[in-house]
Amino acid sequence: MAISLFSILKARTVEDKRNFKKWQDWYSRDCRDTSANVQYSFPDATRSIDGVTQQRRIPSGDTTTWTVPTGVSKVRITCVGGGGGGSYYWSTYYGGCGGAGGGFASGQFNVTAGNTLTVSVGPAGGYPSSNGVYGGNGGTASVTGTGVSVSATGGGGSYSYSTAGSGGTGSVSGTGLISGTSITATGGNGSSGSTSAFGFGPEGYGAGGGGSAGSFLGNGYNGASGSGGGYSYTSSGGAGIGGSGGNGTGSSTSSVYSSWAGAGGGSGGAGISGTSNTQNYNPQGGSGLSSSAGDANFVSGIGNYTNYYDGLWYKIKAGSRYNDGEVAIGAAQQNQYTAIYGNSGGSVSFQPNTFNGVLGLCIGGGGAGAPCYDTTYGNTHHTGGDGGSGGGGGGAGGVTTSWSANNRNFTTYYEFDVNNMAWRMKSSSRNNYTASNAGFGGMGGALGGGGGSATYAAGGAGGIGGGGGGGGGHYYGGSYYGQAGIGGPAYVLIEW
Repeated sequence: MAISLFSILKARTVEDKRNFKKWQDWYSRDCRDTSANVQYSFPDATRSIDGVTQQRRIPSGDTTTWTVPTGVSKVRITCVGGGGGGSYYWSTYYGGCGGAGGGFASGQFNVTAGNTLTVSVGPAGGYPSSNGVYGGNGGTASVTGTGVSVSATGGGGSYSYSTAGSGGTGSVSGTGLISGTSITATGGNGSSGSTSAFGFGPEGYGAGGGGSAGSFLGNGYNGASGSGGGYSYTSSGGAGIGGSGGNGTGSSTSSVYSSWAGAGGGSGGAGISGTSNTQNYNPQGGSGLSSSAGDANFVSGIGNYTNYYDGLWYKIKAGSRYNDGEVAIGAAQQNQYTAIYGNSGGSVSFQPNTFNGVLGLCIGGGGAGAPCYDTTYGNTHHTGGDGGSGGGGGGAGGVTTSWSANNRNFTTYYEFDVNNMAWRMKSSSRNNYTASNAGFGGMGGALGGGGGSATYAAGGAGGIGGGGGGGGGHYYGGSYYGQAGIGGPAYVLIEW
């Protein structure tokens, strides 16, 4: 059941103390590999500002301009670098690396109405176009003009199974900068894939999760590295802005056992690590913030695999996202707004430095870590839970039986959600258990990294600024590898 935030708040007193109440944002046009080949083009989106339709995706190339409106003398400018693409290993024995998160930079500036600022939003990092090639680096997001300079570089793309990208950085300067208002943070690094080789054949190997972007909370967290392998194997979760993803694992035997992947980190804590040879386990996503420097005190739902066959499984295993009014489904989550605000009356206070748009809602939980072969959940491959805003995606689980290579194309089942600035499952796929059982890494929420994949499947894509998850490996290599996840788009927000 979808719960409208507006319906919750409309009967209450809302005290709006925000310094900035109007805003315009921009995000990358596409993601590219290191050879500048376009891997995916993000959808167009618009916003109406003072009755004028404004384009959110950069109209052409990577650069556009913005004119300071009449009567405006102060703005806040925030940039998030694009996430780096993950990697996969086409040969034998190793899982792929997760990509790194982009940098974060924000500052308040004195400006003059009518002045023009140049806005640049580089590409997201793509997955490698062939084995032995780095995943694409995330592009730089920047805003420059008279007295203004804000820049956040993208996270590095990862390579093969052992060379992980480095997190992007942020910088803020200029004669118009208001003292004490700047925030800079480095993105989390990428992660390595599993290098364990048990030698039984045909075992699989878990991949690393993507790093989270820097944020208003500070530096991003590194993706969790792949660990272990075997006839049952799992990948690691992507990092959130409040903690790293959980580690994947695998069974070091020549038999298939149930194992669980690492969960995604949340905006308020780390994801739980997976375990091997365990039937009943629940690696929940990292917690969300119970309070933040931004919005009112939300408590986030965290992803879990409880009641997986509820028919709303795609929500149950995902961390909460608030921008479209949806919350995680379950007895505890359905009533979370009531628990915070009460049944009626009361007031909500939006504090002075609350960010507008999705950056003001990056307080969600991480996605759940997935099981592999399991008599409770059936089948052999399972997809990690998607991260809520600020959270990372959970790792996937799998066993070494063959699967469909068509599952490497995650865009068959997922689409980029411009409201949440992150990937989520298409409505047409939400009751399709093939999509659930494909072994995708969970998609990162805004600023969160993607989880690592199983073989024959794709790593989770990062939300804005988040690194892509790595592709799972296999003893046979060749056609059994998992595809890497793409990084999240670069992002710019101007508020006045």
